[in-house]
Amino acid sequence: MPGNDREGGPEERVYRVQRQERLRRIRGNLPHMEANLREMDEHLRELDSHLRHEEEESERWHRKWDDASED
Repeated sequence: MPGNDREGGPEERVYRVQRQERLRRIRGNLPHMEANLREMDEHLRELDSHLRHEEEESERWHRKWDDASED
């Protein structure tokens, strides 16, 4: 219908099509992005565990040598 504000001009239609395409690509990438986030989370958990272990080892080493120096 001519003059229908809902339709808009050709620029508006192009904008809507481009926006829909961007949204489609984003939605298509979400599973890949979620998998990457899960992998990163697992790496961070492993790193956190490793750092806790290193901290415990450092504390043990310092206690051992601090106790030895007090003798």
